[in-house]
Amino acid sequence: MSAPDTLPSAPLSRGQVYVLAVDLPEPEAKAWAKTAAEGTALAQALHSAPLDMGQVEIIDIADFKGLGLSTYLSEGIGVAEAALAPHRATLDALTGQAMVIRARAWGPDPAPDTHVAPDAPLRMVAHMTEAQAEPPRPTMAPSAAAEGAIGAPGAGEAPASRRHGVTGLFVILGLGLALFALLIFVRARA
Repeated sequence: MSAPDTLPSAPLSRGQVYVLAVDLPEPEAKAWAKTAAEGTALAQALHSAPLDMGQVEIIDIADFKGLGLSTYLSEGIGVAEAALAPHRATLDALTGQAMVIRARAWGPDPAPDTHVAPDAPLRMVAHMTEAQAEPPRPTMAPSAAAEGAIGAPGAGEAPASRRHGVTGLFVILGLGLALFALLIFVRARA
């Protein structure tokens, strides 16, 4: 698992993604990665508190044959294309086991002077910036307030069910008046 452009450490900051190679022969690398998935071995190799393993991906690079690790990082993880470009050849040349760790694994607010400085068997390959995601748009149930009608409850337009009830009442009253008028007309002719 060799890569010409290796970095000994990288500053830990928000929005970063770190790619680390597991420099062990294949069977040992898989066993180490399995142990690292439990968190303790990984935290020790990174000299850090236990990580949020939901932000750590342990990858067998052979799974990306034909796709390439760089494409996975771009399309699957969301690494910015501009940040990925200088590392593309190095990332696609990796073999064996690797780890992709988002900065969020160290918590929401990492200390500003913290560096990701792995010990063997881990080796820093690259750190890149995630693409800026569009902020989520709030989704709310439709309401009169959302349409611009603000006021006390009951102010503004009546709900549809109440409007239909009032309309039905007028129809019944109209039919009753028509029947009453017909009854008077028939009596008047008799």
